[in-house]
Amino acid sequence: MARIITTRTGETPEQRARRGLLEEAGISARSWRPLGSYAMSLDSVARVHLFQATQLTCGPQQLMPWEADFKLMWWAMDDALRAAGEGRFLLRGGPLALLLASRVSAGCRP
Repeated sequence: MARIITTRTGETPEQRARRGLLEEAGISARSWRPLGSYAMSLDSVARVHLFQATQLTCGPQQLMPWEADFKLMWWAMDDALRAAGEGRFLLRGGPLALLLASRVSAGCRP
């Protein structure tokens, strides 16, 4: 999952990713692998950090009122990659995260 959300003071990118996955998707993961990061724009120091989360445990979403219509979709990796290639995977950073995660799963470095 890739979303632009402010990191709390003193929170590392991985801690933010863990919190975001739990709050927005109701998912906790035992294993986290950093996939890389990229600048949000050429003139910004803000970065988007990407992680691969595995060994998942699903629970209830912890959405804010303005996120009430947020829907989760589960796709097999091949289907998600195809959707990204067809422009149907709309989360910012999502296609890059999918590409990097598929490379890691295939035994390549991100």
